[in-house]
Formats: sequence, C-alpha cells, structure tokens
Amino acid sequence: ILRLDYTRISALASHVLNKTLEEVPSTTKEFLGFQAKLTPKLSVKRLVISDAHSKEEVKVLAVLEGPINWKLGGKTGKETVKLRINTNATVKNNNGQLSLHITKLDSLKAQLSEININPLKSVDLSPWIEEWMGKQLANLPPISMGTINLPVRGIRLNSTPLSQNIEL
Repeated sequence: ILRLDYTRISALASHVLNKTLEEVPSTTKEFLGFQAKLTPKLSVKRLVISDAHSKEEVKVLAVLEGPINWKLGGKTGKETVKLRINTNATVKNNNGQLSLHITKLDSLKAQLSEININPLKSVDLSPWIEEWMGKQLANLPPISMGTINLPVRGIRLNSTPLSQNIEL
C-alpha cells in the first residue's frame, strides 16, 4: 500500500493550481450599460485536501487571493479579491498516471469591496467574479500527482481520514 499524505497532496496541488491561475484570461461583460473588464492575478493562499464521505473522493478547501484589475466605463482600478472554494475531487488512475479531478463545485464565494463608479453609485462585482471563476474551475484540467512506473496488475484507490491509499 502506498499512502499519499494529504499535506503533501495539498502542497503539490497548490503548486499546480498556482501555475494554472497564471493563465486565467481576462473577462469582459456588459454591466449596467457599460463594457466592463476584469483581469485577475490570483494565487493560492491556502489549500487543504482531506477525507470526504465517499471513499473515491477527497474534499478540497481552497482560498485564492490577489489583485484584480477592473475597467468599468471610463473608470479603472485595482482591488484585492478573496475566493473561498469548497469542492470534492476524485483521484483517478490512467495507466499508472495518478491525477486529481474536480467533480463538482459545492461553494464558491468572492469577497471584494464595492467599486464606486460615481459619488452616488457603487457596484458589487462579486456575483460576476463567482460565476466567471466557477466556469474557470469547472474547466480546470486534471492535476497530475505523479506516475507509478511498475508492472502493476491491479490498482485500487481508497480515501482515508489521514491519506489517500493506493493499493497495488
């Protein structure tokens, strides 16, 4: 039995997710009659992988944080955004290549101060950021966790309270 400690899996997943976040594109949308644009520079501040209810899944809790540049009409600015993500993922085996796949997004909350577009009007871009980042996370490619280069006849994955067990 090979045991992958959740702390080490979390560190590896955090590194891969940071690389993926560098490539998140800008987004534009019609907002209150103006063309709006958001450009994020997010990084993983916290990522914890732990045991889930199902033996085939692990629970993933993540906090992403960083500046987001915005443009709304003629106004521009930069605000700090914090995203809290709660989801489950499965560990899959493809010919000895182990990877982590997000199965469904349980919750995604964006924390961002309201943006003042004039002295009488401010807007909350959090719902737009949540929708947009939800789509980005849904399209996230599998996170590679390494390869088993041994002649293996069978493999079984099992989530436990302390680790992901790989029975060969």
